[in-house]
Amino acid sequence: MDKLDVKIDEICQRIFALQQPVASDLRFIMSAMQISNEIERIGDLSVSIVKKAKNIKEKHDLVVKFNIAAISKLVELITVKTNHCFITREESTIGEIFVLNKEIKNKTDEAVHDIINEMKVNSKAVVSGTNLVIVLKHLERISEHCTNIAEYVYFMVNAKIIKHDKMDDILPKE
Repeated sequence: MDKLDVKIDEICQRIFALQQPVASDLRFIMSAMQISNEIERIGDLSVSIVKKAKNIKEKHDLVVKFNIAAISKLVELITVKTNHCFITREESTIGEIFVLNKEIKNKTDEAVHDIINEMKVNSKAVVSGTNLVIVLKHLERISEHCTNIAEYVYFMVNAKIIKHDKMDDILPKE
């Protein structure tokens, strides 16, 4: 991932230096550089999740009890939608990503709260619970990176930066 990230940066820099890109090309190049950085971070978090998961002793019990599989499936879905968003540049998919990110954040916060309460009453769950909280926070962060990618796609399509806008201002009105 790191090598591909560097390669994308080099290609973009070469285009800047040797071509005369128009505005839409510049938006694409700028977004590609940022998106490659987001993807590289997602890769790093994924590796970290695998490492942390090995340290969860009561893995199955805790994962089932706190419905971690459902959160994982949502994170998988948001990554698939993010890929689709980049390929198709459909604004409706961008909105779906924002909604999914909010749902993932809410479910993660709830699960972390429940795990902490479990650790308070069951000292045997502290080590596994702590690792599980870290995994959940990494999953939440992957979701945030997907949202960042959707923001860059929005910039490519609409020539408007929405980084700090409220979601209600961005989503299409029904």
